[in-house]
Amino acid sequence: MGIVERQIQPLVSAFRLPRYDELPKMGLYLDQVVKYINGYFPEAMGIKMTNTMVSSYVKHGLLNHPQHRQYDRGQLASLFLITISRQGLSLHEIQTLLHFRGGQQSVEDRYNYLCAAFELALRQAFSAGDQVEKITVPDSEEKRLLDRLVQMISCRVYLRVYLDQVQENHSS
Repeated sequence: MGIVERQIQPLVSAFRLPRYDELPKMGLYLDQVVKYINGYFPEAMGIKMTNTMVSSYVKHGLLNHPQHRQYDRGQLASLFLITISRQGLSLHEIQTLLHFRGGQQSVEDRYNYLCAAFELALRQAFSAGDQVEKITVPDSEEKRLLDRLVQMISCRVYLRVYLDQVQENHSS
């Protein structure tokens, strides 16, 4: 493992997204939603959401309108999926992904799988390649689709973080 990987490893090993039952039960206002979601992505990853983005997702039909200006748990789960997906997919592709039902997974199970798969893909992208971890869930078209999504995004995050770290090391 090189210098850059050693510098980045703590960031990746500590990374964990909240599971569905850990998402707030009470609705959150827009500013709270943005702060909540951004709080889970280290700045070095370059994954960020803004109020304008959330409003745009509602406008484009990727997300239902909030009830009484508050976003519920299901909308938060969708926003995590959108935020991750936005790192490599267009809004149209994300909309297709959100409406895809290649399996019988509930929203909760789908979201929890996305979290676990993204965390695993990041650990694998930043490791020396000797980790052989797997998530044991029944195979489905939806699972394979989410697996490919998180692999693509984790590679993009890896490249972004790695190149930023190289640039920072050379500037120092």
